[in-house]
This record gives sequence, structure tokens and C-alpha cells, in this order.
Amino acid sequence: MAEKYTIGDAPQQSQYTIGDAPATAPQPQLEKATMQASPTGIVPWIQDAENDLRGGGSRTIVGRALGHMQGRGDKGYSGLQSGVSPETAEFMGSVPLGLTRAIKGQAESYTGHPIKGAVDTGAGLLQASTLPSAFMGGPIAEGIDAAIPSRFRAGQVFEDIANQAKDVPVTPTNTMPQLSRFQELTQRGGRTSKPMTQLAKRLTANTVPAQNAQPFNFPEARDFYTNVTDVAHQPTLQTLMGRGLKPTMLRQAGNVRAGLDADLTDAASTIGRSEDYANAMKEYANASKLRKAMIGAGLVGGEELARRTGLLGKTAKAVIPY
Repeated sequence: MAEKYTIGDAPQQSQYTIGDAPATAPQPQLEKATMQASPTGIVPWIQDAENDLRGGGSRTIVGRALGHMQGRGDKGYSGLQSGVSPETAEFMGSVPLGLTRAIKGQAESYTGHPIKGAVDTGAGLLQASTLPSAFMGGPIAEGIDAAIPSRFRAGQVFEDIANQAKDVPVTPTNTMPQLSRFQELTQRGGRTSKPMTQLAKRLTANTVPAQNAQPFNFPEARDFYTNVTDVAHQPTLQTLMGRGLKPTMLRQAGNVRAGLDADLTDAASTIGRSEDYANAMKEYANASKLRKAMIGAGLVGGEELARRTGLLGKTAKAVIPY
């Protein structure tokens, strides 16, 4: 028989007895719905772009642009996983997915997560090498390897030119004015540097006939150039610890380096190797920049990394020979 209630009366809770103890039927509790803004910033945006690539969508301009290229309009990209297994999607999309993760890693490194950033950057670049390394080999791989800046290859060019120009004197036309200015700054309170002091002594001795000084030939000048470059490219830690040159002295050290480089190029031109020398200098500089980037990405692997990662291994061996 149905229970009857009068208007205004509240229905009584049903009573149940378990043994001798009464129990009240639990009432369901509804959770409050909350609204929360989506995370903002470059890292979440890159994560959304990765999700657009992998699973499809139009969260970012990447997904929307790919969707329009597919003829899907504003529906967004269909996704790499559309119609294939996740494993196949990861393999076939290794290049864009890997590069996206590497970019995210770099962004993480600059937004307060250097360790996670290095891991994601390294893993992303490894992932990006999956598909190319599966298909590249023989002449193709060798051609790409030749296009990668290499400190080792540039060093071989320097050594070859030095052997050919072992008796070619280097005239310090561009070096001396800059070196003299460096010495002036030192005499006026600037911190000295041993390579600069030794270079000044060597060039000064070479101008005194009575001392019968040996010619300042190309190989010796190259050795001085290497040490002067170390002074001009002062490590950041040394600067922070206050043990290096002050900015003014550091800039002048760079001027000395540039002057000596110009004089070495002029000397190489006497044997028809100025272009080779200039190209080797550019390759060495570019390889050094790439090396720093790879170290920052945590990719200073050894032979095992080179063996396992195909083309990426070739890159690591080319730019980080030691």
C-alpha cells in the first residue's frame, strides 16, 4: 500500500534493522562540478600539438592545418593512429612525433625543468631518427654524413694545410694592432692572459734581427690561434666565478683572435688554400655549435649510442669525436 503524505510534511527516512541495531539508508552525495582553466604556456601547447598528431584533433594550429590539408575542414587532423595500430603509428610518425617531443624538451629546459627537458629532448631526437635510420644506408647515409658539420673533418683540413704551409711565414699585419691594444688595457689594470703574453713576446722577438728569431710560420701561428681562441671563448662558469677576463678584455681578446685568423687566411692564400682554410673554419664553428646543442640535449653518447641510433649516431660521432 502506498504511503501517504500531506503537503508540508517531510517524508521520513526508511528504517532498517540489522540484528538489533537500526541503520539509516545512506543518501547519495553529488560532487560539486568545478570548472578549471586549461594549462597555458608553451609546454602545454606543444603537448596539445603532440596529441593532435598522435590521436587527431584541432586543439592547435598544427591539428587544424593538417585537417584542412586532409580536406576535413575545421574537424582537425585525423591523427597518425587513425586506422592503424599504435605501434605502426609510432613508427611511421617517428619523425614529427620525435621532433615535437624534442622541442617540448627544449621548452621544458627553459621553463624550470632542465632534467626532464634533457630527457625529453634526447628521447625525442632518438625517436625522430627511427624511420630515417631504418631506410638510410650506403651512399645516401654517406652523403648525409658528409653534410653534417664535423670538427674532426675540419681539423684534418687544418692539419693538411699546416703540413703544406710548414715553411710559409705569417705576417701579423692584422694581429699586431689588436694585440698592442690588449697589452695597453693590461697595463692599465686589465687582467693579463698567458697566451696573449707569449704571443706578444714571440712577435716582438721576431722583429729584432739581433736575436736571429725563427720565422713565425703557419703551424706555429695555428697553435697560437688555438690558445688565443680558448681565451676569447671564456667558459661561462669561469666568468661567474670571477676568474676570467672582464668584458672589455674579453672583447679585445676576440679582436686579437680575429686578426690572427685574417693573417692565417692570407698566409694560406700564398699556397692557394685560403678558401679551403675559410671553409674549414666555418665547418669547425658550426660543428662546435651543434656539439653544444647536443650536449644540452643529453646526447653525448658513446659507441653504444652511435651503434643503436643509425643516422643520429653518425651525427654524434661527427660532431663529438672526443
